[in-house]
Amino acid sequence: MLAAEIISKIIRGAVLSAKVKRPDIKPLSVFLVAPIESGKTTLALQNAGEKPLVVSDVSGIGLLEALYQEKTVTHVVINDLAAVSGHRSSVSKLTISILNALAEEGCFKIALPRMGHLDLSGRRVGVLACCTPDLVDDNRTWWKRSGFTSRVLPIRYNHSVSLQIKIMQGIANGVHFEDGRILKIPDAELFVQIPNRQAQQILNLSLQLAKHYQEAGYRRQHQLRALACGLAINRGWKKPAVSQKEIDFLVEALPFFTQGQEI
Repeated sequence: MLAAEIISKIIRGAVLSAKVKRPDIKPLSVFLVAPIESGKTTLALQNAGEKPLVVSDVSGIGLLEALYQEKTVTHVVINDLAAVSGHRSSVSKLTISILNALAEEGCFKIALPRMGHLDLSGRRVGVLACCTPDLVDDNRTWWKRSGFTSRVLPIRYNHSVSLQIKIMQGIANGVHFEDGRILKIPDAELFVQIPNRQAQQILNLSLQLAKHYQEAGYRRQHQLRALACGLAINRGWKKPAVSQKEIDFLVEALPFFTQGQEI
């Protein structure tokens, strides 16, 4: 499979993970990590479904307001995560705290003046965030200590020289690059079976990922299980189950979650 197709499929699996009817599965959040002009936002929008919530700049309270208005949104596309870090420290910290809550335990009431109406009743929402390598590898205190980076699955990539030449020539020739098919998302949640054999293979892959990031690996295993379930739904809505096809794809995609790949 072409590298760009792998990235697109990962994003689609992440979005569809929000439609998995299992208590152990949460909407998967991902970071698209690549240099500027690498098409991160385009990839996110092309694969996020028909009506994603897209924000260019974001504060925690502003995000909650938007989600309160948009009841059906399962994922938020942040097309420039640098905007979060561009606010003053207190605003950035609150935004990351709310993103943490949305991705993990769910978000409930906000005990702030005039914010009592923002009760999301434990709603969980995934994040598709676009950022550059220097930002995501930043060792700033509020970024690392919040645990935010371990709550999202990174997708690292960069453009090969041949792709850069192809894109530049395409621009010169006035070529319009097609968006591809829109992701169809089921209205109702679907139960996805994870057979024991596939569950153990996911466990082994998560240990490899955790070793790379020097983590215990609990969250990484949850993330890969969520992605596998989303991929199973992407393959078919009728009695979806994680098969060897999903495991083989995770093995192929593993380099994107660690050191990154050229596309």
